[in-house]
Amino acid sequence: MKFILKDGRIINIVPFNPQIPASEFLRFINRLIDEDIYIMHNTRYVLSQEIKWKRDKLAAIKKNNCVGLAALYGRRVIASLEARREPGNLSDNVSCGVAIAKGFRGFGLGEKMLRMLISLAKEKLHPKNIYLTVIADNTPAIALYKKVGFTKIIGRYPNWFKHKGKYIDSLTLLLVEK
Repeated sequence: MKFILKDGRIINIVPFNPQIPASEFLRFINRLIDEDIYIMHNTRYVLSQEIKWKRDKLAAIKKNNCVGLAALYGRRVIASLEARREPGNLSDNVSCGVAIAKGFRGFGLGEKMLRMLISLAKEKLHPKNIYLTVIADNTPAIALYKKVGFTKIIGRYPNWFKHKGKYIDSLTLLLVEK
């Protein structure tokens, strides 16, 4: 699906698929790590790790345990969103992850992709609950998540996430249907 950013750039939003090179996902995640933003990872990856990640992700999609979307600007991965089913007795719950490259945030891409991801997760995974976790200091992300419907705080974990030597609260937000 083609999406035009507010500044006119044309983005192609596609499901995770074998045609997206692992090297592109590697470049994307390592740039986020280098930026030192609010993500779980803090150590750069190598290609063999990203190849395994991609293989495992595609297998989870095939088993109907995950759905994912990537945004491409030309051939570059500039956003990656996924919804994954929890294991075992938690399998009716789906956790979302959102990552957007610097220079592409604040242009409407996150909202468009998150709405698409929620729709895809409902269609393919049939969850009882959809939720995500966000760092309490990440106000732009929280504003986006609330706009899309993640309005109920179901967990607050004090001093949970270490960022730049400081501990920050983590929030778990539940998608509430309107």
